[in-house]
Amino acid sequence: MGKIRKIYCLAVAGNGNGIVGIGEGKSVEYSEAQRIATYMAVRNMMPVPRYEDRTIFGNLDIKVGAVELKLFTRPPG
Repeated sequence: MGKIRKIYCLAVAGNGNGIVGIGEGKSVEYSEAQRIATYMAVRNMMPVPRYEDRTIFGNLDIKVGAVELKLFTRPPG
């Protein structure tokens, strides 16, 4: 029969007002892996301090498994 392949999905969710979450999902079906990752991202949401309601105070480096997520501050405009 061989190996049973699994699909890995990473999702980043946010509400646009300073709350961000990251989630991972694995499953045999792509849609199931995506659904699990989305639910985990929503479940793991945490606030990120923002400056003038438009950007973050400093650069953030978040590591989830082998994936590195980097958020950078941006100047106005």
